[in-house]
Amino acid sequence: MNRSIRATTSMLAVATTAVLALAGCSAATTSESGAPAQDAVVRLAATSPMSWAQPHVVANEGGWEEAGIDLEQTEFATGREALQALLGGGADIAEVSASNVVSAAYAGNDVVVLGRGGTWGSWNVLADADSGIEEAGDLVGKRVGVTTGTSSEIALTSFLTENGVDVKSVELVNISPADMTSALASGSVDAVNPWQPNATKTIEELGDDVVALPYDYTQNYLIGTTRAYLDENPDTVERFLEAYGSADATLTEDPGKAAAAVAEAAQIDEQTLRTVWEDYTFKTAPADEAVVDEMKDVAALLTENGSVSGDVPDFASMFHTW
Repeated sequence: MNRSIRATTSMLAVATTAVLALAGCSAATTSESGAPAQDAVVRLAATSPMSWAQPHVVANEGGWEEAGIDLEQTEFATGREALQALLGGGADIAEVSASNVVSAAYAGNDVVVLGRGGTWGSWNVLADADSGIEEAGDLVGKRVGVTTGTSSEIALTSFLTENGVDVKSVELVNISPADMTSALASGSVDAVNPWQPNATKTIEELGDDVVALPYDYTQNYLIGTTRAYLDENPDTVERFLEAYGSADATLTEDPGKAAAAVAEAAQIDEQTLRTVWEDYTFKTAPADEAVVDEMKDVAALLTENGSVSGDVPDFASMFHTW
């Protein structure tokens, strides 16, 4: 847990802190030096350290302490689970994908997209080499493992649709990200559609026993919160985003240093991590039209498969500007 030094100054500072606490404000006070005098506790519902790498790099560089953020980070297997923690009151901020936000919007949840931490789009459907699967059309009648309700399912749906394959002609099997490799190896499915680092791990473990069908589907790695939290903690959110984005330079200019900070959490060796990151773009910024476009595509796909119904939400209105 990261904590900055808490200053103990005059009675006036103590009284001011008390007033702010009673007012429900979590913003840190400021010492005479200009540094935060009281940490703001932020509970982060985190997902893949490989894809949302910034929090780990920031922690390694002491950035949370400098920002006056006491980060309490809990890892979840998927963005869907991280969002559930956020909506259930178990987190203040969550790392999520567009599919998570779209589903929440249709359900009437007041989610705010604080920004985007990066993008990635180099997917692979990984098939059993003995299954006869060599192209998209060969997936008809086959069992394909996805993590339902996540970008794993959305990306596969897009891949099938673009190749003229009816999604209903493919048997989708819900598999957790960590079980993708074993499910394919055991023959319980004919193919899987994992994100990173599971895709790389599966290829490394199964070698010639797996065939890869590469395709592009750009995924935005988003940061979300609730409207209530943003309204009550604008200063904390501002400092969180500034610290979060401070890791971008290291991730881009010194990937070796970044990989050393992230590899253990990602459960992958540093060299493999750096190789996978060659397909990533890390840039913390407000959500833009590209995110809107992805959300509209996701909404169309979810509507088509019956997961959601109703008018398409105004996704741009969900974006925090800074």
